[in-house]
Amino acid sequence: MKSATAGEDDNQDELRADTFELNYVVNWLTALISRSEAEENILSEASALLALCADMGSYATVKLRDVPLDNQDYGSVGAQTWGGACVLSEMVCEDPERFGLVRSSMPTSSNSHPFRILELGAGTGLVALVVTRLMSQLSSTSSVESKVEVVATDYYPSVLENLVSNIASSNIDSEGGGRVGCTAHRLDWSSFPSIPNPDPPLDRPFDVVFGADIIYEAEHAMWIRDCLCRLLGKLAFFHLLIPLRRTHTAESKTIEAVFPFARSAKGRDVEDGTDSEGERGEGKGEEALKIHEKELIECETDSGEEVIYAYYRIGWWLERPD
Repeated sequence: MKSATAGEDDNQDELRADTFELNYVVNWLTALISRSEAEENILSEASALLALCADMGSYATVKLRDVPLDNQDYGSVGAQTWGGACVLSEMVCEDPERFGLVRSSMPTSSNSHPFRILELGAGTGLVALVVTRLMSQLSSTSSVESKVEVVATDYYPSVLENLVSNIASSNIDSEGGGRVGCTAHRLDWSSFPSIPNPDPPLDRPFDVVFGADIIYEAEHAMWIRDCLCRLLGKLAFFHLLIPLRRTHTAESKTIEAVFPFARSAKGRDVEDGTDSEGERGEGKGEEALKIHEKELIECETDSGEEVIYAYYRIGWWLERPD
């Protein structure tokens, strides 16, 4: 590429400062590159521009295949990429530290133990693959030698088959100096909590857990909570994003019923994970999974329709006895 002039540098600075514009450019270029009928010189220029955009912030490009809906297979809806996964992926790329993915924000652990990331109800695997690619980028600029394990889980066979294919086509193992990997595994939320000795990699708690658009039945929140009791590390957080659909109002309300707000935490962060009435970690009192933060996010679809998403940051909370 040609070297940038002073005016071009100013334009790049403006683009860096406008997250929305940068996201739009990245998404547009990614879509263009995915069109195999485009001319080779256009693809080359688009790839160069996408690389330039990547230098302006944290971005991860992944290839996904959506499987057509099959009315005879209820689980086939999971083989489609839903809007919540796109929104959560963008949030992670915009601020990895917020989600505990930057080394300085990670829980302290020995380099001999890998940093473990889990996605529940992964579907096509967008969030898991974006996180894997992002961690590969961060790993290449870090002196920390610990490995990163990303585990994408789902239940339905057709979804898992497509998920495995998407992970394979992303060539994850060739990045991050071999320190970052992503695998797919079956997880049945309803039965997992009662399994005495789960098989690896679900036999140990994770450092970060993600879930996008995974609450669409009344019992899902309870199942997920019971799974998290075994899968969420004591210093870890579960990052959940759901659309506030009119057709699923009851299901959405179950989240705040199953995961009550930590005291004084409703709608905002709890300073350093503690306050005068409760604290994170072990000690006397009753420890439970609670909401530490809630945020409403407004998004506009290509058709101009506005969709509101609710983001929850859920973690362990110790209620001191009165």
